[in-house]
Amino acid sequence: MATMPANIVVGTFADNVGSQFGAQRSTDTTVIFTQIQPVCTIETRAGEILVSVTDQGAQSLADVNYRCNSPNGFTRRISSENGGELRRGNQGIPYFLSQSGDATLAFAPVQLTTPVTDGVTSSAALSVGSSGFLKVEVPQVPQGLIAGEYRDLISIEITPN
Repeated sequence: MATMPANIVVGTFADNVGSQFGAQRSTDTTVIFTQIQPVCTIETRAGEILVSVTDQGAQSLADVNYRCNSPNGFTRRISSENGGELRRGNQGIPYFLSQSGDATLAFAPVQLTTPVTDGVTSSAALSVGSSGFLKVEVPQVPQGLIAGEYRDLISIEITPN
């Protein structure tokens, strides 16, 4: 059986063995990362919706889904092409718009005579999608309206903060 020389150490790390012989240890690091861009989307899954002017109370129009991964939330702007009225020519039927759902998304009834802008704070729920029902309420139908179709176009725009 052969004997091992006394100056060889078995079972230590290579950098320890190397340092015994004057070798220098070198270390380098590399940082890896990615950048996720803020993306905000809105989806209503509704094109045209018939509103009853004879029903009392708020009527659900559409389920609005908001998705936004911005850490600072988003700015929401809601506008009406006809200033918060269903219109036919120069005749109009005023209405109020509201939204249910998560407290950060919900808002009380408002007539959109001018665009409404608000800030929505970020949340984990918003990053995967949070929704609420857009609702309309027609408090009173003016007398003397001509028969026909009365319309409005509601736009909801969201921008990451």
